[in-house]
Amino acid sequence: MMSKIMVGMSGGVDSSVAAALLLKQGHEIFGVTLKLWKENGDNRSEIEDAKSVCDALGIRHFVLDAEQEFKNIIVENFINDYRQGRTPNPCVLCNKKIKFGLMLDFALQQGCQYIATGHYIEKQYYDNRYHLLQSENLQKDQSYVLYHLTQHQLEHSMFPLVSYSKEEIRQMAVEWNLPVAQKADSQDICFLPKDYAGFIERQSAPMASGNFINTSGEIIGTHRGILHYTIGQRKGLGGTFGKPMFVTKINAKENTITLGEAGEEFFSSLTAYDLNFIENEYENKPFYADVMVRYKSKRYRGLVTPCQDKTVSIVFDESPRAVTPGQAVVFYQGRHVIGGGTIL
Repeated sequence: MMSKIMVGMSGGVDSSVAAALLLKQGHEIFGVTLKLWKENGDNRSEIEDAKSVCDALGIRHFVLDAEQEFKNIIVENFINDYRQGRTPNPCVLCNKKIKFGLMLDFALQQGCQYIATGHYIEKQYYDNRYHLLQSENLQKDQSYVLYHLTQHQLEHSMFPLVSYSKEEIRQMAVEWNLPVAQKADSQDICFLPKDYAGFIERQSAPMASGNFINTSGEIIGTHRGILHYTIGQRKGLGGTFGKPMFVTKINAKENTITLGEAGEEFFSSLTAYDLNFIENEYENKPFYADVMVRYKSKRYRGLVTPCQDKTVSIVFDESPRAVTPGQAVVFYQGRHVIGGGTIL
């Protein structure tokens, strides 16, 4: 059955091939690119790349101005989290609020049945419910940043690249003469320069230096401001401690950073909040799952226990390193995404 589909186009190879694939399958296709905030302007070059692909495919291209929403929701949250001693993953929030929020709403308003993206992820429907599965191509799998999708969002989403490797995507882009066929993949957070601490201070205010303390609470040095550190960090601490030391805790209220010795950067448990369960039968009972605590990390077996305060506690069989507040934690059974939340 042919459908009317809006393809979210970033100006990269993946989303461009997604649009071309769906067009060749006979669907009615439109492209949409988000206009996003950047410190020194916007993402005009990405918009132009996406438009050039749409022109080559002969499809209409929309630009959806999400500049203010992106700044207010994604960028401000990123800044506030870092200033509170957390290390956020802005791509998770952007997928939730912007790509599968504003962009999906726009697609539906235009009369489209679906929004399609270049994410490497699989959607299935059975037992009267939509399910999200890890891509079989684990190197490109993006399920970690999509655990929050609701049934409504899944119903109106398409992921046409799920059965292809990156090499096949590149080859199709070349064969179809797409203007972005040789464009490199983006590796960085789209709005963020390499000096993230400088960016945060420019967009908010400088942060004061404070004390390094050990796990006994003794002062052992001075840090440059909590923005410059993250859990598990060993290099760049700016001090000589006589032995390898790792960041194990950041306390924004006290402006202290706790350093631990080797082995103390491993965590046997964690608590998570702001939960979403795609597989809702797990929502109110303890269950064992394979757990990812950061993007592209290995999976750790653990017991996930829902609590009355709408959090979950997770106790691991094998302790992961550098469990970081603000990062997403995602639960799996095999390839199935059970759900996830934010590390407290």
